[in-house]
Amino acid sequence: MSASTELLDRFAPEFIELDETVKAFWIELAVSWHTASAWSSGTYLSAMVNAAAHLMTQAGLASATPEAASAQAANAAGQVSSLKEGDLAVSYDASNSAAAKALTLEEATWASTKYGRTYLALRARQTGATLLKPA
Repeated sequence: MSASTELLDRFAPEFIELDETVKAFWIELAVSWHTASAWSSGTYLSAMVNAAAHLMTQAGLASATPEAASAQAANAAGQVSSLKEGDLAVSYDASNSAAAKALTLEEATWASTKYGRTYLALRARQTGATLLKPA
């Protein structure tokens, strides 16, 4: 197990059941879209693992476990706007704040998962760290 797939298992337990080669593929894809030298050494691996987890979430690769269901629920954008007890129902406010409306399309896509939001926060701390578009 590589350091990056081990970190992915800790950050995103809903992917723990996936084969190592599948996890490594998604991490390598995230890495291929970035320039490592634009990131601090302490931030780069975490950013790439969060980027990979975001992409994996978008691709629907989470395992069908209670942990995965919990993690997917945590990805819901917006704050809880209503709760119901009988037959448990939860609604989320998708309107978000004015700051969310100022996001670029790229940022809004990343902001759609908790992993993407973490990636954006890590990227915001870097000077010159940008996402490279695939060729």
